[in-house]
Amino acid sequence: MPNSNAFVDLTGDCLPDLLLTRQTGTPADMKDSSKTVTTYYEVYSQVMVGGKSQYCLASQNGQIVDPKDTLGGAAGSASMPFIEIADFNRDGMLDLAFASATGTLNVLFNKYGAQGPKAQNLCNDINQTSILKTNDIFPVYPFTDGNGVVQEKLGKWPDTTIVYNGIADSMPRSSQPGIPGRLRIADLDQDGYVDFVMTLSFKKTSDSSTFTRTVILQNVDGEDGQERSFSQVKSSDGSYLAKII
Repeated sequence: MPNSNAFVDLTGDCLPDLLLTRQTGTPADMKDSSKTVTTYYEVYSQVMVGGKSQYCLASQNGQIVDPKDTLGGAAGSASMPFIEIADFNRDGMLDLAFASATGTLNVLFNKYGAQGPKAQNLCNDINQTSILKTNDIFPVYPFTDGNGVVQEKLGKWPDTTIVYNGIADSMPRSSQPGIPGRLRIADLDQDGYVDFVMTLSFKKTSDSSTFTRTVILQNVDGEDGQERSFSQVKSSDGSYLAKII
């Protein structure tokens, strides 16, 4: 199962927290259509208690995908996607981003706030584990576009005979499965907001042949009350980013 385990500060208290990805069954269970395997993440937040560092389970119900959200209705349960961590809305807090198997990009904004530049202490004061138990760090599943969540459909193609086939594998090999592909994040247009770049796979329904395309999702101002939005760069829009896809 792809894992996104990381040590990062998710609560803004200047102490690194531990993010783990988990599943309720075995890899064999994932392929068994008679079993439902739930994948989720856990956050263990580091707190100082009596001058000593301890880790507290802050979020256990970290489900992010529907077990039935599999590409092409494949038998079995959906696997845990790679999670990317970055500050997507430039509020000083780290957010989560991932893509479901069926092609929806999800960005979950951190609910905690960062201290302002005039604060005497730039670190959030989280010295009670009860704070971590009662305050969600991220929006909880199931997600809807809005309320701290941005969703963008991937793999848009004008020709109906071409369908989305997932994020393309990295280092694909003919005899064995390649390394699962993942989102890449970088500030491609140098506006201070990180963007997405990824390689997507597509399939022709006429002969089942596949091909790949590089896609850039530009981090732009949101609309209809959304804080941010992610707009796919098109080769016909004349921008300098369009020239590299």
